[in-house]
Amino acid sequence: MKKVLLVICMFVVVALITSCEKENDEINQQENVNNNNSPVTTPSCYVEYNGKKHEVKKMIILPNNAANFMFFRIYFAPSTVSCDPKGYGLTVQLVQPENVTSLPVGVFTNATSFQYENNALYNAMFIENNANWNSPYPDACNILTSSLKIEQVGSTYTFTFNGTDETGKTIKAYYTGAIEVHE
Repeated sequence: MKKVLLVICMFVVVALITSCEKENDEINQQENVNNNNSPVTTPSCYVEYNGKKHEVKKMIILPNNAANFMFFRIYFAPSTVSCDPKGYGLTVQLVQPENVTSLPVGVFTNATSFQYENNALYNAMFIENNANWNSPYPDACNILTSSLKIEQVGSTYTFTFNGTDETGKTIKAYYTGAIEVHE
C-alpha cells in the first residue's frame, strides 16, 4: 500500500510541475504579443531613448580629415537611412589625430571643452523620426554627457553608447556587426 501511495504522490507532483510549466509558457507567450496579436520583438541592435527602443539596422561611418584632426561621424541608423532618410537613430562625432585613418577601438567620452580634443566625442544627438539626417545640425535632441566603447574582432564591430540629454533623460545604443564606411 505504501508503494501505491508513493507512486500516486509522485504522479501528482509530476502533473503539477508539468501544469505549471505549461501555464508559464502561456503567460510568456501572452507577454510577447502586442495589441495587434503580433509578436513583440526586442531589437538586438538598438537606440533606446526615454524608455523606447528603436531598431538599428546599419552602422555608418563617415571619415573626414580636416583642421589637423580626423573626424569620424558615427551613425546608429535604421535601414531607411539614404538620400532622404526617415527613422530614429543616434549620431556622434569622434575626433582623432589627423594621422589616424581607420576607426579606432577603445572607450571615448565627451569633450571637456569647446576646442577639438583628440579621442573625444562631439555633437552627440538622438535623431527623431522626422529629423533631417543630412543636415549638419539635425532637429534632434542634444546629448550632453556621453561615452562610446568601440570593439573589433575581425570585420565585426561592437559599439556601446551611454549618454544623458539636457533634461537628464538617458540614451543607450548598442550595435554589433559590419560597418559601412563612406569616404
